[in-house]
Parts: sequence; C-alpha cells; structure tokens
Amino acid sequence: MVTRFRSGISLDPRVWARIKEYAATEEALSLTGNPKRLLELTLKRFRRSGADLDAAAQARLREINVELANLSRQFADNLLDATNAFELVIADEAKLAGLPQTARMLARQSAAQKAWKAGDSRFRPRASRPS
Repeated sequence: MVTRFRSGISLDPRVWARIKEYAATEEALSLTGNPKRLLELTLKRFRRSGADLDAAAQARLREINVELANLSRQFADNLLDATNAFELVIADEAKLAGLPQTARMLARQSAAQKAWKAGDSRFRPRASRPS
C-alpha cells in the first residue's frame, strides 16, 4: 500500500506538471541556498522515480515497485525467521572463558529449557558458525 501510494505521487502527471511549471517560474529560478537545493532534489527524485516516462512504462514501473516491495518484505521475514532459529551450541565449557558467571548461568538455563544436553546428537543447531 505504501509503495502504491509513493509511486502514485511521483508518477502523477498533474503533480509532475505542477512541479515543472513552478521550476520554470522567475521565483524558482531566483532561489538560492537550501530552497534551491530542495527544488533540485525534488526534480531529480521525480525524474528518477519515472515521472518523465510514458504511461505504459509508468504502469510497468508501478508493477515492478510493488513486486520489489513484496520481495523485500519477504526477504526481511525470512531473515528474521533465520535469525530467530539460529542457535549456537557450545558444549565445551572452556570456550566460555571470560564470560561473566551470570551469562554462563543464563546460557545453561536456556539449554536446559530446550532439553539440550552435551553429547546428545538429537539436538543440533539449525545453523552453525565455524568455531
């Protein structure tokens, strides 16, 4: 929905015509500093968003933008799922040297809740990092 809305603004021929019309005015041509930069960036953003494309190309761009938004959301969901599923199992207590006692205690409690025991081959991390 947000993607459609955003594309709708930048690809709206009435909005683009009004911006170009203003950019050609004496007032716009006399701008300096930040207002001038804002106008330049706005023009550039609209052009890069496809405002100068013909209607067929704009329609295709809208489709691409929606598909890209859906794929980006799906990727973020997959990444979150993979991150949440990751478990780093350290069975060798020596590898925990330097960790505070409270961190070790919390790790032990977490392992106990998951019924993981050292040497139990039924419980393996879903993802692993080289040690």
